[in-house]
Amino acid sequence: MRTEVPSDSSEAIEEYELPCSEAVLAGTLALMTAYSQSLQAERDPAQRLAISLRVAHNLERLGAQPALSEPFRALSGRLATLWRQMARCTADARADCLEEHAAPPAAAGGAHRLLH
Repeated sequence: MRTEVPSDSSEAIEEYELPCSEAVLAGTLALMTAYSQSLQAERDPAQRLAISLRVAHNLERLGAQPALSEPFRALSGRLATLWRQMARCTADARADCLEEHAAPPAAAGGAHRLLH
């Protein structure tokens, strides 16, 4: 049985008090918020990659929840695919960033690179 909290209640609901699918959804939304913060991306791209993979995983979990409607589960599956693609882009950008920082000063200082 689900207990409704009055809208004027000052009590905060914690994730562990939510039904399973709602807890996964709440956690996923929190992860999406963390992913979208640009300062975090610059400071720790590896963490951003881990967050994007966790968002994709959570969306896949939501897509498998029998308590959720079929349209919602289908949407969750499509979103999971998009988040996996974003994770790949994040990984590629991180690799490019690491290569730039590892380049010797002469290569970074204006020497021409061949594009293949």
